[in-house]
Amino acid sequence: MKLTLSSLLPALALIAVACTGAGVAPSVDDREPPTASLVPTATRPAATTRPSATLGPGCGPSDALVMEEDFTPFAHQLSAPDPADYPAIAGSGIKVADPSEAQQRFLDFLMPPRQVAESQMQLILVDDVERGVDPGVRVYYGPSSIVPGESLPLFVKRGGILVPQELAKGQDAGVVVETLGKKTALIALGPHQAAVVNADPSEPSDLRPYHLYWSDGVRDWTIIAGVADARTVIDFARTLYCEA
Repeated sequence: MKLTLSSLLPALALIAVACTGAGVAPSVDDREPPTASLVPTATRPAATTRPSATLGPGCGPSDALVMEEDFTPFAHQLSAPDPADYPAIAGSGIKVADPSEAQQRFLDFLMPPRQVAESQMQLILVDDVERGVDPGVRVYYGPSSIVPGESLPLFVKRGGILVPQELAKGQDAGVVVETLGKKTALIALGPHQAAVVNADPSEPSDLRPYHLYWSDGVRDWTIIAGVADARTVIDFARTLYCEA
């Protein structure tokens, strides 16, 4: 599977596809679309249970990571778009009020915890398969609600966390490491391997978001987080596969 650096930013690509590639753009006043009729995308039983809990080196509190310090400041990124040019988060998918509704549209949805460190779950968006977007769910966490018109880079800048999951296509930790090499660190999430990346800034500040990529064989996962310590997202991701 060929992977480029740009494809390692799936959350940005998902929003761009949902808002523009499929012919959908947020309205001027940034109203969210009405909740669509929740029709399952398949007839198989919904995945209502978590994977089997595991114990071992992939569980428990994570250790501090030593990451690659070489990065490109935002001002030196020749192709970096203005954060204001990104689509607004609101309106980029089908908003659902409850995780059970998300699971009706994406049967393999694995419900993550409602809180990451001090950030609360703020929004769940389901990708609109009727408009040609691959099925998936994006969960947004933050210290406060998403501001009308707010784009992903600005949301992340103020401590926001995005957790997308989509059907597995092979973007696992090995593919990420093969692409980015020494810019990644491998860690264990229960029985799975994940790649941690301390990314370049995506807006004009010194903030380098942490990205976490892995696949559990059913879903490909990403976390993009405006946090100061990678352990915040690693420990959160481990709750998906480990006993409390």
